[in-house]
Amino acid sequence: MKKALLLATILTLALAVFTACGNDDGGGASVANGNGGANGGFSAGMVTDASGVNDQSFNQSSWDGLLRLRADIGAEIGYLESATPGHMAPNMDRFYDQGKDIIWVIGFLGADPVVEQATINPTQTYGIVDFYFGDGILPNVVAVDFRDNEATFMAGYLAARQSNTGIVGFIGGMEIPVIHRFEAGWRAGVAYANHVHGLDVVTEVQYIGDFESVTIARGIASSMRVAGADVLYGAAGGAGQGVIDAAIEYGIYVIGVDLDQSHLAPNNMITSTLKHVGEAIYDVSLRLSRGEAVGGQNLVYGIAQNAVGITEFTGSTANLVDRGVHSDTKALGARIASGELSVPANSTELAAFIAGL
Repeated sequence: MKKALLLATILTLALAVFTACGNDDGGGASVANGNGGANGGFSAGMVTDASGVNDQSFNQSSWDGLLRLRADIGAEIGYLESATPGHMAPNMDRFYDQGKDIIWVIGFLGADPVVEQATINPTQTYGIVDFYFGDGILPNVVAVDFRDNEATFMAGYLAARQSNTGIVGFIGGMEIPVIHRFEAGWRAGVAYANHVHGLDVVTEVQYIGDFESVTIARGIASSMRVAGADVLYGAAGGAGQGVIDAAIEYGIYVIGVDLDQSHLAPNNMITSTLKHVGEAIYDVSLRLSRGEAVGGQNLVYGIAQNAVGITEFTGSTANLVDRGVHSDTKALGARIASGELSVPANSTELAAFIAGL
């Protein structure tokens, strides 16, 4: 009898461990503080894209926001990684079954799954990052978007000022509106530097096709270097590591994305564009935890809200960039925040911006 009881206990524990670590169908792993709010406290779940929570970029910043929420109010939190967009809806469904107060989906590719699940579960609150629904937003969905083109404008300007060869490179993940917005800001920043300082810097642009293929990203970055580029920027999620690796290999400059990534290439990284996704997730989740209705809102954050920008004049930036050049770049951020300088967000606006210089 004792042996049977012991065996049953072991099997129960094994099942619990298996459940906590996710499944083998690509749905990914879940890490939680408790069991989804069963104790009556606030709970939040986060569904990532294929780059995963440790991408040292977009998803990591998002998770940092929930970690802060747990530290400040004791929230129950968890994440599930989606190997493909097709895993997002099932992962959201798992969090729904756990009774999460809000289910966050990270990235543009989550828009359709969010609409699907929010329609099926009208009393559940969902949040999505990097998407703007406009007037068609559902009443139980909050959409958080960023004027990340404002940050990439500053990065493109700095890259043009920093380049010695007159060629800089932009490497995007997928050709989707969010990354096209990154590109538009970057191109505009390079064009602005050319106009103001009498430069003739050109920018090479190429897309990887996803946000995970580090090897492909490194190959593209290497090709750009061979073509003469000496400053590279990867708006490519986890795949951006390949861009950084190539910059280190060839001894050229690189710009990080979403978080301060200077620790990944302290001798090469002149700055990082910052996108404080975690702060937005924290803010919206905290408001919901206090009883505020957040559904049915499209929230947009930019430099004026201190939500995007570039790193300060410290660390590798201070070691690699002239203080005056960095000050000029930061001054552009102040002009953007005040509304004096408007940054294009797509190819049409970019063409008009360049024509008006």
